[in-house]
Amino acid sequence: IFVISDTGFTLSNAQYGVTNYYDTLRNYSFGNYRDLLEEVTLSPIMGLYLSMLQNAKGQADGSTRADENYAREILQLFSIGLHNLNIDGTTDGSPSFNQDQIEAFARVFTGWNYADAGEWDRALNTHADMINQMLPFEEYHDTDAKTLLNGVVAPAGNTARQDLDLALDNIFNHPNVGPFIGKQLIKRLVTSNPTPAYVARVAQVFNNNGAGVRGDLGAVVKAILLDAEARTIPADISHYGKLREPVLRLSHLWRAFNVQRGENNSDRNDFNTVSPQMDTLESVTGQAVLRSPSVFNFFMPSYSPAGPVADGNLDAPEFELFTAGNELATSNRIGRQIQIGYARYQYDNGQATSYLDYTYELTLADDATALLDHLNLILLSGNMSDGLRNILQSHIEALPSDEDGLSQRIRDAITLIMASPDYLVQM
Repeated sequence: IFVISDTGFTLSNAQYGVTNYYDTLRNYSFGNYRDLLEEVTLSPIMGLYLSMLQNAKGQADGSTRADENYAREILQLFSIGLHNLNIDGTTDGSPSFNQDQIEAFARVFTGWNYADAGEWDRALNTHADMINQMLPFEEYHDTDAKTLLNGVVAPAGNTARQDLDLALDNIFNHPNVGPFIGKQLIKRLVTSNPTPAYVARVAQVFNNNGAGVRGDLGAVVKAILLDAEARTIPADISHYGKLREPVLRLSHLWRAFNVQRGENNSDRNDFNTVSPQMDTLESVTGQAVLRSPSVFNFFMPSYSPAGPVADGNLDAPEFELFTAGNELATSNRIGRQIQIGYARYQYDNGQATSYLDYTYELTLADDATALLDHLNLILLSGNMSDGLRNILQSHIEALPSDEDGLSQRIRDAITLIMASPDYLVQM
């Protein structure tokens, strides 16, 4: 939701800042949304990405005006969305903000620069402080009055910090935030098409965690994952679940089978993977961490592919990445790791690239039922269909039971599961 990307010129060489930004999202993910919103707003990485950094007040003669980039996206993407929402996420289509309010927020977000900037116009690529929060240069802040959301006015004469605090409180307390953020999180964590009742239950927890606290993201995530709609697959599954993203498919594989560094890992002690390398991953799968093509991320939340999904008025956002080329390349990439990048025997630590560890699975491989029960749990959360199980069991039992055959059973079962519709659509 709070997207930055290192694909553009401004952040392509800001590795420490980008990873620190990722850490910020991680550190505040179960904290309070208002605190997270402030951390994101004052991050020099976000400041660079959406041009709030060195955003100066406009000239009195109107020849220049404040940059609207961050003002527009904090409203449209990070908080309230484009339309007024009911508590259950439904809408009558009326706009939640207008151009005048965008311009007002743009003026709020003026006067901020690097924490270590000795002068306002310090060049963007001069090894400036990409870690610590931006600091205000008051002479570049617009001190005129500004009318924000719901008629709230930031009075004339406010400092940059006073305007910022008032504006973020104004956004945070807008009634849209609970259903807007709640629905986005449901779609990323559980299902692409939550019912309005599900959204309402989550939004109510955002509004009040039970102890009078608004914006408790830990309570929101708990409400999302423990909701009856998340814990029980409906009888009619035509609208339920979500497509797994390529990065999550890869990370799931590595976690499930205890990926280990190979001998040829770099001096940075990273995980050197089988071809292609991690730094070109998006060219193969269409996705790589922190390398979104735009602030709208890798796919639009309301994307609906043509065919049965669109005909059913359903959303399937991740399908925007699911092109024929991306899917074949991703499945081939995963299959190559499973079939080639693994430890050949229990104490095999001499693999050149990162490798998977099937030590535990080898103890089950002579019993097809036990092996599939295990893989069903760790890869499919117990939701393997009878049809897939029958296909896998027949294939596994047809393979030899010698050492090579047992290894092949494991690798084929994982490969076929991770390329199956049962796996690709997460329930």
